[in-house]
Amino acid sequence: YPYAEDFQAEFPSTMEEAFAQKAGLVYPMFSEAQHVKVAPFAWKDAKVRMAAVDPGGGDPTAILAVGKGGGGRLHVFAAFYSREPTSAQEMGAWLWERTREAPFDRIVVDPSQDAIRESLAQSGLPCGAAPLSLVSGTDLRSS
Repeated sequence: YPYAEDFQAEFPSTMEEAFAQKAGLVYPMFSEAQHVKVAPFAWKDAKVRMAAVDPGGGDPTAILAVGKGGGGRLHVFAAFYSREPTSAQEMGAWLWERTREAPFDRIVVDPSQDAIRESLAQSGLPCGAAPLSLVSGTDLRSS
């Protein structure tokens, strides 16, 4: 049956089927060309430059480089995503590459990942643990 895998993913009958794979877009109608706008200012001109690091553990690693403009809006300037295990050194190299034009003001790391946060901080990056309220999604208001 050509759609058996899709059916099993939507209606799993076992634990293995429920967690067999993560695939596909959350919004299949998403188009980068149509839905992603270029920031109205350069990275170096951002009022605040920050990054959020989610090492993922057993899940994919994701890092966002975000700049805040004068009007208070946030813009994602770069994103790193890997389904492969990613070392602190690899994450650091990606973050350091972003600093060529302008440095980060702050980098927040999943608070459960102290070793990675410490490794990034020891390399000279301005790292701290993300507030638990932000990680849990209980406080997503802008400050």
